[in-house]
Amino acid sequence: MVLSTLTAKSIRREAAGIGVCWQGEAPNQCNQVDADGPNEILRIVVSEGVSLLTATFDRVDNNDTLKLYGVTMDNKLVHLGYGGIFDGPGTTMGITGAGGGAWLSGTGEDQVYKVTLNTGVYKEFWFGNNNDSADGYRLDSISLAPVPEPASWALMIAGFGLSGAALRRRRTLGATAA
Repeated sequence: MVLSTLTAKSIRREAAGIGVCWQGEAPNQCNQVDADGPNEILRIVVSEGVSLLTATFDRVDNNDTLKLYGVTMDNKLVHLGYGGIFDGPGTTMGITGAGGGAWLSGTGEDQVYKVTLNTGVYKEFWFGNNNDSADGYRLDSISLAPVPEPASWALMIAGFGLSGAALRRRRTLGATAA
């Protein structure tokens, strides 16, 4: 299983976001997701199933790429289909649908991008890129949305049904009393 073969390395945070550092990595490549290390990914684990709404990336240059995976609640690894290249102003990074990718600011090796993802429900998100020649990026921020559990939905729907039944009963009682 893929999850059991992961090896923990260090994560560093600098002003421009977080990235991965593996033993022996060159100082100028540490603290970014660049695939220079063996299968280098940044793994974000959450306590319950959530939807990843947006991600903001910093320290990006034009040849960097994004690959995103999710781990389902039953431990299945799913490629979420984002394999785009950060290409400067007007880019969509290969992401279709509402929002897509958006260049926010910067030039050269110091560009900032925000990507609208709106994924399904996952308990982990793995950020990587397509190959080691695609330099690297840092993850600056993410926004998540909690997803109600099925039991919560059932209670909410039952509550609406009971409220409607109570209102209908009141109207019927009022009509017979008049």
